[in-house]
Amino acid sequence: MERRRITAEDLFRLKIVSDAQVSPDGKTVVFVVTTLHQGENEYRSAIWTVEADGRDEPRRFTGGTKRDEQPRWSPDGARLAFVSDRAGKPQAFVMPLDGGEARKLTDQRNGVDEIAWSPDGRQLAFTSRTGPEDAEEERAEAEGKSEEERKKDRANAVVVVESLKYKADGVPTWLDRRRCHLFAIEVADDTTPAGARPEARQLTGGDWDEGQPAWSPDGREIAFVANREPERDGNFRSDIWVVPAAGGAARRLTGADGEAGAPAWSPDGATVAYIGHREGDTPGATTRLFTVDRLGGEPRCLTADLDRPLGSYVVGDIGPTSATAQPPHWTAGGAELLVQVTDSGSVGLHRVAAEGGTVTPVVTGARAVGSFSLSADAMTLAFTSGDQTHPAELFALALPGGGIPRQLSRLNGEWLAEVETVAPERLTWPAPGQGGKGGKGKKKGRDQATIEGWLMKPAGFEEGRTYPLVVQIHGGPHAAYGDTFFHEFQLLAARGYGVLFTNPRGSHGRGDAFVKATHRAWGDKDTADIMAGLDLAIARGWVDETRLGVGGGSYGGFMTNWIIGHSDRFAAAVTMRCVSNLQSFSGTSDCGFDLIPQTFGGPWWENRKRYREYSPLTYLDRATTPTLILHSEQDYRCPIEQAEQVFYILKARGIPTRLVRFPNENHNLSRSGQPQHRVERLGFIVDWFDRFLGMEQAASDATSVEEEAKAAAK
Repeated sequence: MERRRITAEDLFRLKIVSDAQVSPDGKTVVFVVTTLHQGENEYRSAIWTVEADGRDEPRRFTGGTKRDEQPRWSPDGARLAFVSDRAGKPQAFVMPLDGGEARKLTDQRNGVDEIAWSPDGRQLAFTSRTGPEDAEEERAEAEGKSEEERKKDRANAVVVVESLKYKADGVPTWLDRRRCHLFAIEVADDTTPAGARPEARQLTGGDWDEGQPAWSPDGREIAFVANREPERDGNFRSDIWVVPAAGGAARRLTGADGEAGAPAWSPDGATVAYIGHREGDTPGATTRLFTVDRLGGEPRCLTADLDRPLGSYVVGDIGPTSATAQPPHWTAGGAELLVQVTDSGSVGLHRVAAEGGTVTPVVTGARAVGSFSLSADAMTLAFTSGDQTHPAELFALALPGGGIPRQLSRLNGEWLAEVETVAPERLTWPAPGQGGKGGKGKKKGRDQATIEGWLMKPAGFEEGRTYPLVVQIHGGPHAAYGDTFFHEFQLLAARGYGVLFTNPRGSHGRGDAFVKATHRAWGDKDTADIMAGLDLAIARGWVDETRLGVGGGSYGGFMTNWIIGHSDRFAAAVTMRCVSNLQSFSGTSDCGFDLIPQTFGGPWWENRKRYREYSPLTYLDRATTPTLILHSEQDYRCPIEQAEQVFYILKARGIPTRLVRFPNENHNLSRSGQPQHRVERLGFIVDWFDRFLGMEQAASDATSVEEEAKAAAK
């Protein structure tokens, strides 16, 4: 059967596999499957189950009519706790494995975020937001006000801001006085009378947020992550804390000197492992594995000699969007820990010796491992993994011997058999000399770094023809492209474009010096690296140099703005959720007040020249490239005023320019935005490149991709 080209609407065919959780006995794996629904313009998630030996097909465990997520096994393997919004706001539910109805366990006014079983299976710890506004809501309800009236009151309320952290991307309203705290609740069973069901106990409080609860093996304490420092309003540091499960004062285990997260107790309860760094607020600091005594003291770094970050920093547009590291998993005897490692565009799993720090690969290759978990005896590993031509699926591996992972799910198999995907070619090239802006200028010797990238040929590629090429630039800047499925890139290839995506200096996965190479000089070395990769792609002989496009989101938007102000090589550009003015960005972004001064050596009023020198806006009076600007109206990471400044200067100078504003969307539109808007966004991108890169076939189409996307969204 001849395979068809991928379309924007194929987003509705994809099944997003995540959160692999193996049962304590290692025999069964549960996982989450998320789908996008076109008519309802929503996401739905269901919990699925499959035997770890792979002898049966995966089957749906929950209905998935809403969002059922975070499946967590009870210690005896008889029940499953999960979080679902089936009854309104997300709450914790418990369901027996042998069948029956899911039972709602919590009834938090503001819903539940994270859950964790106690070792004896009698309690569930969870996090939930709470604060003075709850009492105000209760009073309004007591006065008989409807939800609509209360909503109107909230919309009209005056907002008083006294904190730098008064907004956060992904939160559509201004942050109030509610904070995320730790709770515990007894897990009642079906024999407990409804009126006797226990209420949740709040274990922590204060003007700070807490998360990532982890029970000690004896069930007496719970570790969690928080920033309780007096200066917390001006930084994003975090520490590991411990609180008695029965309630009481919390104690800090780490030293407020950087980032500490993803706590995991050793089997004997003597130490807590965690992932983080001790470099203060340094952007892009390499995350490592540490252990610390349960009573506190000096943390011990186990991966000091591993010059790669722990966690997943490889970005895509299908699946989870967070770069937060998965917690390390201890082996049964506590001799080793299993961790995620990002290495040159791949994400694998490695064992780290608890004594000595010896690192041993377990799951490697051209893949990106997402979630993972171990059975109680650490003999069965379950994980999710995908690559550049396959969306993530579920895998299992017998330990300690390892071998070839066993694929347990093929939920995207039918779709993959129907469509044509393009496998990129991996390229490498030496880093250019450290010249001036945009890689131009007098060379000062050679940098010893090697740059990597991937080149996709257009679908249906024919030797002897030339094709347009789109250069894609990732965000971060301290993220990476690599071995994960990217629907947007496959769509561009399906439309007849070559696609080049690279990991220039500043990207994660190549070592500490590499990732910090762009500090105080965004757009300098990384632009030179990208342009050198473009030259290498052109040397392949099939790229039409007169039909080059460039695009990127977030920091990739910064780079797109920077490049069109320094180069006229590109016939079209698409800048998305961009940064254009470092000075205004540092005062309007939810994280810019810390990120930008830390990157550029101080606040703008102490570095006016440098902020101006490295703001793309400074050079856009030179730009000649037709530019499409895509931005979300509730993007608080890169506020829309950054896009508006780009639009103004280009439009005022007569450059073909279009600004597209997406309502009710945040910074993650391309990865978790409303399905309708995601399809429309892809339509705008392809239509813009079709228009300015001279795609004859596209021009002859009766209906543009943009119009198709709009029609599909309706």
